[in-house]
This record gives sequence, C-alpha cells and structure tokens, in this order.
Amino acid sequence: FGISWEAPGPRLNGGNAAIFIADKLNLDIIPDYYRQFPKMGENGMADHGVAYDLMLVILERALGISDSMLIYQFRTGANFIVFIFGSVAIYQLVKRRLNSTNVGLLAGMFFVLSPRIFAAGFFSPSDMVFASVLAIGINASIKFIENGRISSSIFAGIICGYATDI
Repeated sequence: FGISWEAPGPRLNGGNAAIFIADKLNLDIIPDYYRQFPKMGENGMADHGVAYDLMLVILERALGISDSMLIYQFRTGANFIVFIFGSVAIYQLVKRRLNSTNVGLLAGMFFVLSPRIFAAGFFSPSDMVFASVLAIGINASIKFIENGRISSSIFAGIICGYATDI
C-alpha cells in the first residue's frame, strides 16, 4: 500500500518526546537527525499522546533502523502486531461473555475484516492501534473483575492508561 501521508507525524511526535526526555536526563543518546525534527508544539501533533510513538522510536533506535523506508515498514509491522493482539482480545471477550468459541471467532473475524478498522489502520495508524489496545484493556479489566487479583488490576490499569494516551 505504501506509506500513509500521516506516517511522519507520529514518528515526529515520538522523536520529540525522546529528545525531551533525553535532554531532561542529560543523556546524549539522540541521533543528530532527530534534532532536525520540528519542535514539539510546532509539528501539529501536540494534542496526541506519545506513549506508543515513543516506544516505537526507542525500538527503532535499539534495533539500529535508520533507513526511512525501513523505519516506516517497521512501524507498520508493529501496528499490525498490536492489531493481532487486539483481535485475540476481542475473541477472548466474546468467547468469555457468550461462552462460545465459534461466536468468539466470528467476532474476531468481524474485527479483522472490518475495512473501517483494519484497512483504515494503514493510512491512519493511530485509530487501529487505539482500538486494539482498548480491546486489550477492556479484556484485562474484565479479567480483573472476574478474579479480583491485585496483579490483574495493575495490568488492566496500565493497559487502559496506555490506551488513553494513544
């Protein structure tokens, strides 16, 4: 499909967050080409959360990916992996609620085959990632309600907070 027109924005957002954190902690770990990004607030992404985009920038840097085409392919692959986890969460939610594996598979299939979610996620990636992480958060929250463990509540809280930031 190629690279969406929106793809540079989230990367700028994550890059600006990485620059900000590195500067606050006096770390010299940011490559020079990141310093060429427009400043936060000037890049049109000031109203977007940075948690997911920052994570991808950190992974991009840790894996040593510097070619722009590979960076965007990596980001698309990461978005797809998150989508797969979201699909599994939808399956688990419906299977648990209706006590039917077949209906759970059908719900997961609807999530995967919905052009408004899946296809649109490749030209507006934040939407697909948000929907997927939200499904994971709801699934984790319901697991907490069912089992009442503190570890489940902490996990659900972290995932729901992460979805809110996305």
